[in-house]
Amino acid sequence: MKIVTLEDISVLTVETTPVRALCANYRKLEERSESSFVSPYTFAYVYTGLGQADRAIDLLERAVRERTGAAYGIKGSFLFAPLRTHPRFQALLREMRLA
Repeated sequence: MKIVTLEDISVLTVETTPVRALCANYRKLEERSESSFVSPYTFAYVYTGLGQADRAIDLLERAVRERTGAAYGIKGSFLFAPLRTHPRFQALLREMRLA
């Protein structure tokens, strides 16, 4: 089982990645997840880029619960900058004792 990382999907930062590229990366992730483990953290990044904050936070909560991906670093991660003011994101940080 190969673990898929952000580098594997060639995703740029949320601010500079066109929506079309994010959608294409999402499809690649879906395909890879059929044969390899893909962390909910990775899917959360794509959903953040697509502006779907609630779905992204659902996936981050799952990543924390399952202890997958780099969830421990979400507080300072540029990947999730658009979520920083969201009340659920703040609650997740408190739950993780990062706030």
